[in-house]
Amino acid sequence: HRSPVRISHTRFLGTRAEDALNIIRAAFELVDCEFADTASDAFDGDFTVGLVERCVFRNVAADGIDISGSDLTVRDVWFYNLGDKALSVGEASRMVAENVFVDTADFGMASKDGSYLEASQVTLRNIEIAALAAFTKKPAYGPATMIVNGIDFGDTPPEQHALVQTGSYIDLDGQRIWGWDVDVDALYEKWRE
Repeated sequence: HRSPVRISHTRFLGTRAEDALNIIRAAFELVDCEFADTASDAFDGDFTVGLVERCVFRNVAADGIDISGSDLTVRDVWFYNLGDKALSVGEASRMVAENVFVDTADFGMASKDGSYLEASQVTLRNIEIAALAAFTKKPAYGPATMIVNGIDFGDTPPEQHALVQTGSYIDLDGQRIWGWDVDVDALYEKWRE
């Protein structure tokens, strides 16, 4: 309880729980691990400070990495076949990510609800809804921001490169993308149909 933890060279396979791994209010390192065939999110961090490095996520029904109220560094991670977002940064979180590869997901990376995501050296392939997203789902937190440098969108059509809601913004290789009116509730309902 509230104790630092380091998990390395570990496989989380076939979990049917809400999260394959949930760390709450603890400092952690997650290194050289694999998450596969999960029924919901793979890793969920709540009010944590930590590192995810050299990990693989495959066949995940929801998010790969989902954080709330946390500060996370992500390096050298691979995501294959996700049902929602590879990186989900929410509820006043901060994430710095480097060398991220995503193949098949609804969203590549999302910053929401007062969060900040900075990413570099990103490859996104086979994205269904939006490669990058910045929006507000919980109004109490306010808009979100994202800064991305060195991105390869692969075969993602230009109109799906970025989804940005009014108030939020994404800086993409030095160019700012301002938001527009997006009904996030309707959007969530649509991609759950």
